[in-house]
Amino acid sequence: MTSIVRAAQWASSIASEALRARVGQAGATSQSVQPTVHSSSTSIEDVAASASVIYRQRQNEVPADNTYGHLEVWTIPGWGHDPEKMKSYGEVFSSAMNAMDGIYQEFKQSLKKSSPDLVTQDFGFSVDSKGDLIATGVSGEKKIKLTQLLNEIPGFKELANNFASGLMGFAKAESNYGLGRFKLNAENFQQTIDIGQALDSKYKNNDATGNWFFQLERKGQYDYERLRPIKNS
Repeated sequence: MTSIVRAAQWASSIASEALRARVGQAGATSQSVQPTVHSSSTSIEDVAASASVIYRQRQNEVPADNTYGHLEVWTIPGWGHDPEKMKSYGEVFSSAMNAMDGIYQEFKQSLKKSSPDLVTQDFGFSVDSKGDLIATGVSGEKKIKLTQLLNEIPGFKELANNFASGLMGFAKAESNYGLGRFKLNAENFQQTIDIGQALDSKYKNNDATGNWFFQLERKGQYDYERLRPIKNS
């Protein structure tokens, strides 16, 4: 079943089926999460006619990670999308995320012996504006200690920065109707994407709210300069 990327009015949410298809891009199911649908004078036919990217689920393929490889991406003329860059950046952040996953899970297991006081903490991590890892979900001495330990993992910071740069590039290359309506950069990445939460999301059954897609949808900063043509159209 073909689903259409969010389109038409830049401040509105489209129907749940379209959102579910986009959530599939992050490799997680969203059946337990119902988006808010706002009333609009724009018909679904108009939305379909103006969309720039269409995602089609490949039959009988259920991903076990947070990538988007199980979707076929069809592009049609629209505002702002660059399918070649989307593919290139998508491969970067997907590869980095897959590589980080095992390392991060092993790190959390190691805390049971080295720092049992931290194991019970619901922490995550992100990348700050300087490219350093920073612990999230904790404060004070626990935040300082976790931040230090995360940055000491060999090669982990490089992978996290590859993921961040890949996701930032992917969002920028996407349509103005889709993820491209968000301004995701080094300055606001830490406030927008919790990488640890995104990695853990695939281990939480029926809870897709932690994956990177939902985080960007929920906390992303609108790029008003890019959205202006939509607003004034």
